[in-house]
Amino acid sequence: CDWSSDVCSSDLAALFCGCQATYRHTLNFNPSEPIRIAVLPFAQVDSDGKLVQEDENLLIDSVAIVSSKQKETPAEFMQSLVQSELTNASLDVITPAIVKADLLHYGFAAPTSNPVAMDLGRVFAADPKEICSKILSCDAVLYGKVTRWDRSYYGIQSVATVALNLKLVSAKTGKVLYEINAEDSESRGITKGPTGFSNLALEPIKGLDNEIIQNLAREVADRAIQPLDRKSTRLNSSHT
Repeated sequence: CDWSSDVCSSDLAALFCGCQATYRHTLNFNPSEPIRIAVLPFAQVDSDGKLVQEDENLLIDSVAIVSSKQKETPAEFMQSLVQSELTNASLDVITPAIVKADLLHYGFAAPTSNPVAMDLGRVFAADPKEICSKILSCDAVLYGKVTRWDRSYYGIQSVATVALNLKLVSAKTGKVLYEINAEDSESRGITKGPTGFSNLALEPIKGLDNEIIQNLAREVADRAIQPLDRKSTRLNSSHT
């Protein structure tokens, strides 16, 4: 199913035509041959692909009674999930704390009062070769962008959607070694959950629980890394 199709171009349409997931990737190297990579700080982008500044408006929101608040932004939360999933791959991944400390030391700090805030614009604009030769000792860098993170409420249905782009770029050649565009959704209400009139009213509200979108994010991270796991046969190149 293709989220970009005319038939399934909206959340509500997707509910009824079964459009729930798209995972497209290209793999241009042998992941069984370990390479040393640096996972750069993830960013969240808007519908135009522009980086969104990290502030309190990006925090995973809470809904009274239904869910609790979390301090991490979607980008931070998704990066932690991807970092965890990378332990299943053969890649030699630099410790996140080292990546962040070295980037801050070499002038990638944001011009704010927060001493550990990162200038994501500079990070994404930097030459991978420069990062791997002058800042970190690595063969490639992994960029991560949260391209969608939202929950929609329709009265009889709620939909949580998470979309992620990962791009692994060689520092030596500038070649994209691996890229995936992943998007998945989870619904609660008329198309999913217990039947019954009272549940039809309650299930969409329960679908606003942060746990729903967090679990969805875990699934997206897991499937986004699977092609890099030589032990995994669940996904093939350019699979949707």
